[in-house]
Amino acid sequence: MQRIQVLRFPGGVDPREIDTAQSASYGPDSVEIEGIVSAAGQSGSNRGDIRVHSFSLAAWRSVERPLSERKLHVFRPLAADADMFAVVEAGDVLRMRIRLADSGLRCVLEYAEKIHADPEMAALALKLAAPVLLSTERFGDLVLDRRTDWFAGQALWNGRLIKLRLRRAEDLQSLVRTADALWTDEVAWKRRIDDFAVEKLLPLKNDGWLGDDETPFTAEEFKARMTVESVTIDAGGDFTFWHHDGNLFWGHSIQVGCNLEVGPEYADIPG
Repeated sequence: MQRIQVLRFPGGVDPREIDTAQSASYGPDSVEIEGIVSAAGQSGSNRGDIRVHSFSLAAWRSVERPLSERKLHVFRPLAADADMFAVVEAGDVLRMRIRLADSGLRCVLEYAEKIHADPEMAALALKLAAPVLLSTERFGDLVLDRRTDWFAGQALWNGRLIKLRLRRAEDLQSLVRTADALWTDEVAWKRRIDDFAVEKLLPLKNDGWLGDDETPFTAEEFKARMTVESVTIDAGGDFTFWHHDGNLFWGHSIQVGCNLEVGPEYADIPG
C-alpha cells in the first residue's frame, strides 16, 4: 500500500474552503470508500495558502453500497509547494476517507492510500481500460479518448487527412449524421468556411497583425496560409473547424464555428 499525500487541517477540514462551487453542500460526517481513478483529465488550482488537486473516480463503493460505475469528482487539498500530479494515475485503486457532498457527485479528500484490487474491482478496472469504439460507415471506428470524453479518428477532408472528434453524448448517431452531411458536401463547406474566415479575420490581420516585412494580404493569400487540421462535432448540428494559421497570427489557431442549418457563425484566433 502507498499512502497519498493530503494536507491535514487542525480541527478537521472545512469542505467549503476546498470545493468552492456555490451549489455544493456538505454534511458533517466522513465516509470510507474505495474507487478506481478515472482516465479523465486532472487539474489543479490555488486556494490562498493551499493547492487543490482535482481528479475523478470512474467507479466506487462505500460500505453500504455495491461497486458501481458512478463518477465522483475528488478535491485533494495540498500544501502550496506540493507536487499535484506525480502520484495519482488512471486505473489506480484507492481507499479513501472523504467528506461526501449531498449530491453524491463531489467530495473533499481527507485520507487516501493505493491498495491492491480485489477480484471485483480488478475486473471492473480492466473493463474501464478497454477501448470504447464508435463504429461508423464513412469514418470507420472512432475511439473514445477518456481524458477528454470525445470520440476521435481521422478522415480525408478535400484530399487532406484531418482529425475528427465527436463529443460523447446520449445521441451519438445524431453527431455521426452531422459529420456525414458535412462530408457529403465538403467542397461547398470548405468554400463557405474559407470565405467566412476571410470576411471576419482578414481585416484583423491587415489592420493589426502585419509583420515588419509584410504588406497587406489579399483574400487568396490569406486562404493559402490557412491549413485545416481538425473538426469537432457537437450536439444540435454544431461543428468547429480548426486551422493552422501559417503564421498569419503568429501561431494562433484559426477557429471557425458553424451550424449545419445556419452555416458559419463565428471566427476567432484562440491560443
